[in-house]
Amino acid sequence: MVRTRQALQKNASMVGAMILLLFITSWPNLQAELAEERWFRDARGLTPFSEVEVTWSITTDKGLLIGGTMKKNRCTFVNGSQVGYVHVDEKPKQKVFVDTSPEDILTGVVGKSRPPSDTAETWGPWLIKWKGPLPLDWDVFVSHKDCPTPPMNQVNLFVSGSWADLNKVTLE
Repeated sequence: MVRTRQALQKNASMVGAMILLLFITSWPNLQAELAEERWFRDARGLTPFSEVEVTWSITTDKGLLIGGTMKKNRCTFVNGSQVGYVHVDEKPKQKVFVDTSPEDILTGVVGKSRPPSDTAETWGPWLIKWKGPLPLDWDVFVSHKDCPTPPMNQVNLFVSGSWADLNKVTLE
């Protein structure tokens, strides 16, 4: 043990250089792997959106109507790419349709991607369509393309939450 310690102390610069070389050669692979992780993209500002918050939701006879605020950072939104999932009891999450036409009607903007903004903007109303037993929670994923840095095309969890309330309200 003493000889090992002495050898390491004597060759500390060589060991450090080898560790540095190993890190440098593995960095591209590590960066590519990290780019697939949402927390890494958020920390580096690579996610198309940030500061997403659900500010309201209403349970209806057609599903859950949601809306909130977000900050658009980059990339082009892929129109119609929203995919919802609901979780009922102990079963796997089930894929559902997310209808954004109420927002399109309200804003008059159809099929266009929001430009990047420095301030939070509103989004919604979006309808997570669901018929069946009361879900525990829900997720909405969205796709973006033409991002300026890899990954150029992204699918990210946009927002998630608990199924809001038990009151039935009819959409008109």
